[in-house]
Amino acid sequence: MKESLQYLFEMLVCSGLFALLYYTVVRGRTSYRTERFWLVGTSIASAVIPLLAIPLWPAQTVFINVPVIEPTTIQLVEVAEKASRISISTVAAIIYAVGIVIGIALIIAEVAKTLNHRNGAKRSEENGIKIYSSAKIRSPYSLFRSIYLPEGLNEEERRIVVLHESIHIAHRHSAERVVMGLLKALLWINPFVWMAQHSLGEVEEFEVDRELLDKGENLTEYRKLIIKQLFGCNPDIASGLGNSLTKKRFIMMTKRRESGLGSRIRTLSIVPAAALLIATFGCTRTNAQEPQEANEKLEEVVVVTYGDNEKSPETIDRLILVDGEVCESMSDIAPADINSVTLLSKGLEDYVARYGEKAKNGVMIVETKAAAATKGDSRPASEEVKEAWAGRQPASFNGGGVESFLGWIQQNIIYPAEAIEAQASGRVLVSFVVDTDGSVVEAKVEQSPHQSLSDEVMRLMNKAPKWTPATDENGQKVRTKFMLPVAFALK
Repeated sequence: MKESLQYLFEMLVCSGLFALLYYTVVRGRTSYRTERFWLVGTSIASAVIPLLAIPLWPAQTVFINVPVIEPTTIQLVEVAEKASRISISTVAAIIYAVGIVIGIALIIAEVAKTLNHRNGAKRSEENGIKIYSSAKIRSPYSLFRSIYLPEGLNEEERRIVVLHESIHIAHRHSAERVVMGLLKALLWINPFVWMAQHSLGEVEEFEVDRELLDKGENLTEYRKLIIKQLFGCNPDIASGLGNSLTKKRFIMMTKRRESGLGSRIRTLSIVPAAALLIATFGCTRTNAQEPQEANEKLEEVVVVTYGDNEKSPETIDRLILVDGEVCESMSDIAPADINSVTLLSKGLEDYVARYGEKAKNGVMIVETKAAAATKGDSRPASEEVKEAWAGRQPASFNGGGVESFLGWIQQNIIYPAEAIEAQASGRVLVSFVVDTDGSVVEAKVEQSPHQSLSDEVMRLMNKAPKWTPATDENGQKVRTKFMLPVAFALK
């Protein structure tokens, strides 16, 4: 899930682009129905597009075989308990929630006002539409299949008002207004939603005015009736003859909308705009498929780092082979005795046939320094790293290596209050990929003692700054996969 600020930014960009197209390309140049669809549809799309996670297959991923880093090189990140405090994000979330509650409360108040207008009102029915007339009602309006009229209208005025509101009902304007009202309540921080709601009210009134006059109503008498009803009021979620915009409405009554090919082309401008926004904010990169022959080789080799006083990581239900022998637990091996660690997740058929079903969950191959020495390969891991990267440039973070990234984690991590209450502590093992653009992607918690600790580590992975990506022998940028442990300790 995206960080709140990132989602807000992307939503505003989507809303802004759709609004720009509406005011420069669509408004006044297409049909009223098209404008209504645009305003409601793009308001919903702007909220949904940033939430999408459409998978895209990237170019071939290159996993570089890098031996385990010397244990003394990098300290395991240690997170001690911090004093509980209300963060800025918590305060912002509370403020946002209060805004939503106020917005919903206003909608409920408008519904209650409408129900109150029904109490004691004179009721009649025409063409399946309920009509309520009461002294409580100051200005006529409609809500779904009900019309609300003030008292004191003469027969001719009542006929025109009922016709006007019946057109609102026929076009289902109330449903659109309810949807926009809910969107404004939920996304009240987005100014473009407020603008869309205001524009929708304009378009609906223009559409009803045009259709009513096309039915043969007298333009002068109709304008007089609108002016007479201006001093009333009706709920925002309802459609009403007394809505303001009087000058604009009078102007639009004498104009005809553009139709034909030009109107259709303008409407289709939504297609490239939506495609651009979905490609920018609604797509996510997923793992690339390796060639078939790669299954016979190491599918992935990851960098693993340990602290001086920590045991090497165990992966749940994964077969562990230490110098070729099955090992039930890594806790019996001192990190300083490890020469290299390799994790396999594919091409495991031979291991399953030899060692059993446990190998299906993956294989961890551990080589100790003693075993490496018997093969004449007892060089320090740091020398192996240099040799493995010969002619290549490893990924770096803020000018440093993994050490710099661990330092960033140490500065930004917070011990979750839920974990403190549950007395949860231990190590979270997280894997991630540094993509060719330097961004941290495909973060995944491989092992964790508590969900809240996993969530905190993933929060940091999702907001991690960009790295400088690795390059191969030809200078081409490649993706590099890492696995890091983060230890949480209550003190």
